[in-house]
Amino acid sequence: ELYPGEKFHFVLAVMADKDYEEMIEVLLPLAKDFVTLNIESQRALQAKDLAECISKKGISAKAVEGIEGLIKHGFSENEKTIALGSLYFVGDLKKSYNSHK
Repeated sequence: ELYPGEKFHFVLAVMADKDYEEMIEVLLPLAKDFVTLNIESQRALQAKDLAECISKKGISAKAVEGIEGLIKHGFSENEKTIALGSLYFVGDLKKSYNSHK
């Protein structure tokens, strides 16, 4: 509602036992592309599997290794990027952000 017609870069890490396919379906109309990553949990869906699932739906998706891989991926400062998914992932992002301040 805040950005009508605008598309976003999504960063996503999820648990395999969650309904991630429904989450992807909700995000697809809003997505430019996705970056997926692994999180430290035995329950985590592997980033490459998540990226494959997204790519099969017609949107570009790239798997990276952890937060460091995400940082190396780089994003344009002029475009909006939204990170979401597992609370483990959000916690890891927060720790990384605080350590890079």
